[in-house]
Amino acid sequence: MFFNRKGKAVAAPDFPPGVRFADTHCHFDMLKNPEGALELARENGVGLMISLVDPVDYPELPDFFSLPKLVGVHPHNAKDYDDAVERQLVAQIENGQAIGIGEIGLDYHYDLSPRGQQQEVFQRQLALAARLNVPVQLHIREANADALHILAATPLPERGVELHCCTLAWDDLRPYLDFVCRVAFGGALTFNKSDAIRDAASRVPERYLITETDSPYMAPVPLRGSDCEPAQVIFTAHYLAELRGQSESAQFYQTLYNNAVTFIKGKV
Repeated sequence: MFFNRKGKAVAAPDFPPGVRFADTHCHFDMLKNPEGALELARENGVGLMISLVDPVDYPELPDFFSLPKLVGVHPHNAKDYDDAVERQLVAQIENGQAIGIGEIGLDYHYDLSPRGQQQEVFQRQLALAARLNVPVQLHIREANADALHILAATPLPERGVELHCCTLAWDDLRPYLDFVCRVAFGGALTFNKSDAIRDAASRVPERYLITETDSPYMAPVPLRGSDCEPAQVIFTAHYLAELRGQSESAQFYQTLYNNAVTFIKGKV
């Protein structure tokens, strides 16, 4: 059912019966075969998938199989954020098309928008989330100091925030937990040179752990180099469970799933 970049079949990990999985961050608009990806995910027990949509790229919100969606202006697009985009974002949440705001934050790696604009747009969208009381998903890359300053200075939604695609070492990650920030790990956790990420993942309190793919990017080992799909979250979940000595624990997998559902829906 799974194939690596050389086309060789790869077996799914073994799990306790009846476990479910959550992919809290996938880009269905970028998948080569969205319908097939959805079917494969469901066949492998992925019961929750969150699709990310940037209103700058999609003035009209696509349906994506009625999956729950987060809408938000990515830091790459901060230069295009204006009052009209903000009204559109708010309307998409208020009319029930989206359930939260994301991915938003700061990206100083590519700097596709000026940093000052990134910071302003990040603050504005955090404030919107607090006003609307919806969850927020963060994209922070090479910008921890400024991101933590903004989080400390800006009202945050009671529904909470999640650090998407965590690749931080423990000392950099730990301050985010002061904001009751959930932490999502994806395929990068499994990469050969990710010892610092694994150390951090082993230390995060279980109640904050969440899984994702960021598909079509960063397929986990043993599928690295292939196009990532939501179904591949099962490999990351299994790797995370092994890392924490819980690979045979149905309760651990259920906790990962419940953490995601609670964050997105407010309750299990």
